Amino acid sequence: MKRALTFNLHHLLNRCPFALILALSLFASVNAQQKRGSITGQVVTDDGAPMSGVSVRLFAAPAGSGGSSPQIVVTDADGNFQFTNLPTRTYSVAVMESGAYSPPQRPANTPATLYRPGDQIALRMIRGGVITGRVIYANGDPMIGVSVTAIRVRDAEGRPVQLAGPSRTRLTDDRGIYRLYGLTPGTYLVANNYGGSMFANTQLPFDGDAPTYHPSATRDTAVEVQVAGSAEISGIDIRHRGDRGHIVSGKVIGGSDSSTEMVSYLSSVMLLSSPSGILAGSTSTRAGEGENGFSFLGVPDGEYELQANRGSADGESSSFTEPRRVTVRGSDVTGLELRLLPMGSIAGRVTLETAPTPCPKDKSTIQEVLLWSRREEQPTDMLSSLRSFPAFFSVNEKGEFKITALPPGRFHLSPNLPTENWFVKSIAGSGTGTGAPGKSAANDLARSGVALKSGEKLSGVAITIAEGAASLRGKVAAKAGAKLPSRLRVHLVPAEPAATDEVLRYAETLIGDDGAFTFTNLAPGKYRLLVRAVPDDEPANRLPVPAAWDTAGRARLRKDADKNEIELKACQHLKDYVLTK
Repeated sequence: MKRALTFNLHHLLNRCPFALILALSLFASVNAQQKRGSITGQVVTDDGAPMSGVSVRLFAAPAGSGGSSPQIVVTDADGNFQFTNLPTRTYSVAVMESGAYSPPQRPANTPATLYRPGDQIALRMIRGGVITGRVIYANGDPMIGVSVTAIRVRDAEGRPVQLAGPSRTRLTDDRGIYRLYGLTPGTYLVANNYGGSMFANTQLPFDGDAPTYHPSATRDTAVEVQVAGSAEISGIDIRHRGDRGHIVSGKVIGGSDSSTEMVSYLSSVMLLSSPSGILAGSTSTRAGEGENGFSFLGVPDGEYELQANRGSADGESSSFTEPRRVTVRGSDVTGLELRLLPMGSIAGRVTLETAPTPCPKDKSTIQEVLLWSRREEQPTDMLSSLRSFPAFFSVNEKGEFKITALPPGRFHLSPNLPTENWFVKSIAGSGTGTGAPGKSAANDLARSGVALKSGEKLSGVAITIAEGAASLRGKVAAKAGAKLPSRLRVHLVPAEPAATDEVLRYAETLIGDDGAFTFTNLAPGKYRLLVRAVPDDEPANRLPVPAAWDTAGRARLRKDADKNEIELKACQHLKDYVLTK
């Protein structure tokens, strides 16, 4: 409509100078019809004091073929902030670190909190801890101007940090003393000479030396430092070992059938220690005539994974390299080649099916729907595991979406809905992937998922959302004289035999510390519940694969579920349900 209106106005202006007033009036009318709103909030410290002068960023979920740059505002004297004139869609908000304060760290297996225009939010900053100490040479003299880095390897609950890397880096003063402040609670390794050219193509002192970890150790024998709250931990001294590291270097190749043609764009290259998963180095390639090289200095002996990624503004031209294992043993490793491969995409449309007797009306719109894409396979290499974390995209005002920058694999789409009155009725495929000409997507994509090859672009995915959703809130209670296990998961299983393979009817959630659980956006129907203990070996740093994604998992759920049925009717919101374990 807007494109047609623009054309007609241009035509009118060319014919009649007095049409300018009419044109402005028409444009004002169109813009007035576009729903816009504000997201407001306040940033406070962990003891409730408002924080002024803090930068807050607003990110819009990518829609259609790409996203947009974040908006940035600064809190006022009372810690308040406001983002105005926002189109109706889904957003995430991030608070920047401020002095000794930093935002709470979200667990790796928890999706980001999402917001929509009209929301009022409170963002709490935590006063970080401090690690301080002294760095000296082997003879006891102070090391002046050398970088010291804190690397957070586990969170406050002891869960491994995904892609553990530098949290804070500072230089030593003329006495060799350093002070790392604003550290989020957790477990850290502290090392000198960990930065330098391993993280940028610049030269800093002692570039060729391998990092030395507190107290005077390699990574394998380093002593960990636990930081709790705003505590200050002193005496974390480092005696520099002076071990000479090695060079790991090569080039990134891609963009044509020729194995020698260089990519003209910058690529991000990461080097991870194996099996610890700690980031050993991160750099960008050197783009220029006849070269697209990378180099890491001061790399200690060990096993590593090396991988490169190249992004693009719209995600369509993003590419990646398969992880390459690198062994460093007493000498440099040079001449490596990493070949970029194209990434895939999934495109389609979301439609809303109205109910004959809808739930109470709200102001939600289709462009507030957010789509998560989750990879079904659990990669064994660390960098691919990072890329398998759910990507999220929103839809436009027509319900159209395109999820880009997807690696090869099988993906499941999971819509995040703006109101509890909607549920996902079906996810079907009728399109064809360009990577496999003539191959149509399976009809029930909720059950089969979407299988993508490298560079494959699948279109024609149809997601139907319906009105009339139900919800269930309750609590798991222990039997008399018993105590609930520390980690439990509640499963909701469809009771009707005909719904055995309707994956969208299954749901699961972790219970809270108080035993409470919540299920929303449920299709009306009959259900049974099941409580299971979370396996001890379930990784804490990534989302678990839902039990209902495979046929055998659904069969076990139906077999083990409680025989007592709950019938949820359209628009019913059942509360205070008690489930005894």
